[in-house]
Amino acid sequence: MALTELTDKILEDAKQQAEHIRSAAEDEVARIKREAETAHARMKEEHKAELARTLADNEARVTGSAEKEVKTQVDAAKRALVDQVFSEALASLRDLSDDDYAAFILPYFKELPRDAKGTLTVPAVREDVSKKLAKDAELSLEIKTSNDFFGGFVFAAEDVEYTCTFETILAGKKEELEAEVARILFS
Repeated sequence: MALTELTDKILEDAKQQAEHIRSAAEDEVARIKREAETAHARMKEEHKAELARTLADNEARVTGSAEKEVKTQVDAAKRALVDQVFSEALASLRDLSDDDYAAFILPYFKELPRDAKGTLTVPAVREDVSKKLAKDAELSLEIKTSNDFFGGFVFAAEDVEYTCTFETILAGKKEELEAEVARILFS
C-alpha cells in the first residue's frame, strides 16, 4: 500500500472513530439530559407536595387560631350578658318597694341570733323599714345607717362580721345560678 492509501485509511479510521466518539457523546448527553429532566420533574413534584403540606398546615393553624379567637369573643360576650343579667337583678332589688324589700330581707334578719350583741348597719334609704324588720325579728341591736350600700345589712359583733348586702347576696347566688342563667340565655 502506498503512503497515500495508508494516510487515507488512517484518516478514514480516525473519521469513523471520531464519529463513534461523537455519537457516544451525543447518546451520553441525551441520557444526562433525560436524567436531569426526570430529576427536575421529581423535584418539582416533591416541591409541590411540600408546598401543599405547608399550605395545609398553615391553613389549619390559621383556621384553628381564628376559631379560638371567635370562641373567646363569644365566651366574652356571653360572660358580659350574664354579668348584665346579674347587674339588672341588683338594680331590681334596689328598686323594690318597702313591702317587697321587707319580704325579701326579713329571712336574713331572722338568721341572726336573737341574743346577739353588736351593731346592725343598714342602708340610710331603708332605715325605717330596717328598724321595723329588726324589731319583727326580735333583735335588740344598735342600728346605724350607711350610704355605702342600698339594701341588706351588715351585722358586726366583737369577733364576727356578717355582711348581707344585696351585693353579697347576689355574689353568693351568682356562682350557684350562673350556669342556669347561661342555659336559659343561650339554649
